[in-house]
Amino acid sequence: MTVTLFVALSLSSCSDSGEKESSANSTTAPKICAETLDTSAAASLERMGNASEFEEVHKFSPANVARHVQDDGAISRGCTIAASGKSSPAPIVQIEFTAISYEPNMKRDLANRTSGAAYYPVGVYAKMTSSSSGDIYFMCRTKGSNGTLPAVKAELWGGKPSTKAKSTDGLNVLMSVTRSVVKELGCSAESNIPGQVPAPLND
Repeated sequence: MTVTLFVALSLSSCSDSGEKESSANSTTAPKICAETLDTSAAASLERMGNASEFEEVHKFSPANVARHVQDDGAISRGCTIAASGKSSPAPIVQIEFTAISYEPNMKRDLANRTSGAAYYPVGVYAKMTSSSSGDIYFMCRTKGSNGTLPAVKAELWGGKPSTKAKSTDGLNVLMSVTRSVVKELGCSAESNIPGQVPAPLND
């Protein structure tokens, strides 16, 4: 019975080549999150998840983010990515965009600096507390149910990345998705999101 069970499990989880079969909803890194990852960010995601195929928990659209960035609890404000076929339900990356009612200030944040956090000249500033957790604060006026708000926070969090991941991979993914969102919001110039991860700021 043990042998039969082992064979059945193997056949159900593997293809003829011996590799784990992909989910019907799986896609590659360049296609995930409405194709918002550039070549560099797609490679970052692959390293973080140690995977080549991924799934979205909710369908992501930069246009929907732009429409709902002021709506509390709207699932359309972000993108959640999991590795396809993995037994663990924990996502690799979760990204969410939220309009904020105040103008971000890096000096104020630095005064209460989180131990080990790295700051980058991205937007007003980006703060990464780990390779898979951090925020980008950028100027972008939005109008909605809360009136006119001056800025937006792009937030990244997720599970522990694979040992193949680089320290800047999470920020690279977040920046790439953010560039697509600010384009929909119509504030690409003022948002100051560069095309590549810059060097971190000195204290």
